Amino acid sequence: MKPTILTENYKRFFGQNLLNENVKKFRDFDYDEDPMDNQILAESKLIKEESGLMVIGRTPLDNNSIGDFVEEEGFHAEWDAREGYWLFPEEEENYDNLEIELEREFNKRGINARFEGIF
Repeated sequence: MKPTILTENYKRFFGQNLLNENVKKFRDFDYDEDPMDNQILAESKLIKEESGLMVIGRTPLDNNSIGDFVEEEGFHAEWDAREGYWLFPEEEENYDNLEIELEREFNKRGINARFEGIF
């Protein structure tokens, strides 16, 4: 379909005024600065500033079980829904001890997860 046909159909359906408003918004939109890009950049800087043990469940059920474990045992962990992992904030020198403790508890509960340190 040619663009002129689409424009004519749009005019007939919505009216010329609405077409002019939308064209103006389209022209005035600043494509170089997207607010979502700024938010994503800010979040990625926060993640990089945090250090801790990243725990990734093998399945969504494992991730849910990790969440239950965190609530029941009183551990402090943050769920990153966008990336799909749990972050247990911890100093780098304590990663190994925390990993051993978590792995022992996860094995008791049948939780399958992998561990990665964020420095």
